[in-house]
This record gives sequence, structure tokens and C-alpha cells, in this order.
Amino acid sequence: MKRGILIAVLCVAICAAVETVCRAASSGGAGGPAPWWSDRTAGWIGGIVGTAVGILGGVIGILTGMGKARRFVMATFKGLIAFGIVSLVFGLAALLEGQPYAVYYPALLVGFIVTLVFSVNMPAMRRRYEELELRRMRAQDARDA
Repeated sequence: MKRGILIAVLCVAICAAVETVCRAASSGGAGGPAPWWSDRTAGWIGGIVGTAVGILGGVIGILTGMGKARRFVMATFKGLIAFGIVSLVFGLAALLEGQPYAVYYPALLVGFIVTLVFSVNMPAMRRRYEELELRRMRAQDARDA
């Protein structure tokens, strides 16, 4: 529990620092490149992606707790980590190209949070499935004996 709170506080602090640095580095002037999308579109992207990742995280948590759908959970975890890394790379490319805040920040934020949260929780998820498998094997051995 304390570890989760510490990670959440750390994520908020890092995101605030990244936001400050990125705002300072962003040109956003008329001479810069044309934005890839508007502020409103950035809000929609953030809302939809955040909701989808949150729902997937909840489903994964429920399935892991019940010890069900191990293959789906593992594949989804790996897919979300890959999505987070791609989002980070996309956000960095947008930042380096001089895109406005509404373009690079949602990608960096989503990428950072998704990559961190799912990477940190993957060992605990694997341990949970291994414990449940060991429990099933012991129960089978007890029945056979």
C-alpha cells in the first residue's frame, strides 16, 4: 500500500516537472510548425485513451485477483507497456519538432504513466498467477494421495 502511494506521488511530481520543462521548451509561436491537432482534440484523445486504459486496468486487476485468463492478462500487460513506450517516443518526437503543448504533453503523460504503472505491477501479477498455480497443484496432489 505504501509503495503504491509512493509511486503515485512520484508520478505526479515527475509529470509536474515534465510539464514545467515542456512548457518552457515549447515555442508555440506563429513561426513554428503547424500543430498536428487542436487543444480540443487533445482533450478528446486524453479522455478516450485514459478511460480505455483505466477500464483495461480494472479488468486486468479483477482477472488477476480471480486467477483467470492468464494469457489475456499477460498479453494485455505487454501490449500496454509497448503502447506506453510508443506514446513516449511519439511525445518526444512532437516535442523535438516544436509542436505545441496540446500535442506533445498528452502523449508524454499517457506514455509515462502507462509504462511506469504496468511495468512496476507486472512482477506482482506474475507472482499472483504462480501462487495460484502452485495452490492448484498442491490441491491436486492432496486429492491424488
